[in-house]
Amino acid sequence: MFLVLSLLDNFLSSLLFLALSRRGRAGRVQPGECYHLYPKCVYEAFSEYQLPELLRTPLNSLCLQIKSLQVESIGEFLSSALQAPKPRTVQNAIDFLTMIGALDEKENLTNLGKFLSILPVDPKLGKMLIMGAIFRCFDPVLTIVAGLSVRDPFLLPQDKRDSVTHPISLSSNLSSVTCQVPVTHNAQLHDCHRPPPLPLAGTAKSRFSAKDYSDHMALVRAYEGWKDAEREGSAYEYCWRNFLSAQTLQAIHSLRKQFSFILKEAGLVDTDSSINNKLSHNQSLVRAVICSGLFPGIASVVHRETSMSFKTMDDGQVLLYANSVNARYQTIPYPWLVFGEKVKVNAVFIRDSTGVSDSILILFGGALSNGIQAGHLKMLDGYVDFFLDPNLADCYLKLKDELDKLIQKKLEDPGIDIHKEGKYLMLAVQELVSGDQCEGRFVFGRDSRKPKASNDENKFTKDGTNPKSLLQTLLMRAGHTPPKYKTKHLKTNEFRALVEFKGMQFVGKPKRNKQLAERDAAIEALAWLTHTSDNTQHEDDKSPPDVTDNMLKLLGKRRKSKRHFD
Repeated sequence: MFLVLSLLDNFLSSLLFLALSRRGRAGRVQPGECYHLYPKCVYEAFSEYQLPELLRTPLNSLCLQIKSLQVESIGEFLSSALQAPKPRTVQNAIDFLTMIGALDEKENLTNLGKFLSILPVDPKLGKMLIMGAIFRCFDPVLTIVAGLSVRDPFLLPQDKRDSVTHPISLSSNLSSVTCQVPVTHNAQLHDCHRPPPLPLAGTAKSRFSAKDYSDHMALVRAYEGWKDAEREGSAYEYCWRNFLSAQTLQAIHSLRKQFSFILKEAGLVDTDSSINNKLSHNQSLVRAVICSGLFPGIASVVHRETSMSFKTMDDGQVLLYANSVNARYQTIPYPWLVFGEKVKVNAVFIRDSTGVSDSILILFGGALSNGIQAGHLKMLDGYVDFFLDPNLADCYLKLKDELDKLIQKKLEDPGIDIHKEGKYLMLAVQELVSGDQCEGRFVFGRDSRKPKASNDENKFTKDGTNPKSLLQTLLMRAGHTPPKYKTKHLKTNEFRALVEFKGMQFVGKPKRNKQLAERDAAIEALAWLTHTSDNTQHEDDKSPPDVTDNMLKLLGKRRKSKRHFD
């Protein structure tokens, strides 16, 4: 569902025309020879015409435009094209639009979808823009959306970066062209009139990050600095010193005007800019709006003992793009990164990213569902797990539901001031996204009552849950390495497994194969973490399991100072 740009070597159809043209030029003035750096079999395989744009570009925006024309079925409409896209490609686009709330389950345009259909931008960026207008942090979000709609304004002169291979992506609104280029120290700048730059390009970009772990906020600061320099008449020098493209910044400025005009005509933006930017100073709220637009582009930040890695739902471990400000940090205090684009070379890279907290992801991410334990919330079919006090989990679910209703009310009637009608709800949301300590786990609240031990296996294996995966999730969210398993073959032709983490060992019951033995050892470890290995609970006690005491002991070995909420 999420678009990945793959950097694959491919011959273009236009090479056939170019080859014939150059062959003719070789003997035009005098006898000559023409050499082609590919074999004859490749030449004969050249296609005469380029692949239609309908078959090589994302269909998200096109599907919105089709629905705005009152077409009943997107799939049937596109199937009548001369070269129709694959049905699965069309369905992926429909599923994505449904996930972000642009289409309902019957494939009809929602109120959000109607606004998105009038914006000349990718739907996820359009949603970010609309949310920025609703939450009155319009100006920075406007810059981010405009910046993501054009090519990156931060330049990487080849003589000012390391001698490695980086993925380069040249993007536009409708399509993306990617290539892989080797970078060397000896390459020359294209602009011979420009004096040699002073700082390294990567260092120049990191100065705009202000250690807030966000490429998008760095873009906002770079643009605002350029506007200040332009008013002072020093825009050229500003771009040269900070490795910025003046043409790209001018394109961002033009797009900002265009998007602002469209939303003013739609009634979502007030004519008074001070009202639209009343909360632009709240960086946590801006992060939340970024998350609402870029979801489901989310990567988990996994902290190990001496290193840090990033994982996505579709690709597993991924790398940060070389020019990202987050690639320069040894540690990132946020548990999640949201991003808008993935690029595949020999590995998968994520480009511009922003760190977000659990509270931001819960309130501004996708749909939530209850997990197997009380207080366990799941997102993206269980890829994202939250472990909260049961009462706090219910509070978050109700708050998210009320927030969604308030946003829908605003989209139905743009003239409503939800900051007055839903004053306390909006204040609560601002407080939660600003006050989250970004520890990457919810282990809040305590309850001394403990559940029965006889239900351990059922509790951790019902609904198809894998106890080994659940144990690994708990440990890695706590910043520890994954558990290690050791299995012994017994004389009874059975297997007994031992799981070890942080110097602690838990032994499971004998099982008929290694897989079942490891699962049972994981259940024993989970039982200890959730206090279910104790048989002191009364039979009539129906309270949810206590998932805090031993978890807090485990987490306390890594960090001494924690802030817990009751």
